[in-house]
Amino acid sequence: MEFDMNVFDCFVNQALLGVGDKEHFNAMTIGWGALGTMWGKPSCTVYVRHSRYTHELLEGTDIFTVSFFDPKYKKNMVVYGQKSGRDTDKEAI
Repeated sequence: MEFDMNVFDCFVNQALLGVGDKEHFNAMTIGWGALGTMWGKPSCTVYVRHSRYTHELLEGTDIFTVSFFDPKYKKNMVVYGQKSGRDTDKEAI
């Protein structure tokens, strides 16, 4: 399925950051980021507060994913921004 996305709006309630492994995984909505090119390579920069569980997981890995969704899924993504993966199994909700 394809949808039109304005690159300047892609981090506004449309993006999920995923990080972790089979044992410890978390995804969260992100509202701050940048897409671009650095040294001739595509790049994606995201900003995560130190207090977030996702930040803890990011510190332990070199890999993360960023997924962009059609705005019609905004309501489905709310739990990923409001609940902490420290104490909530977001996938079960």
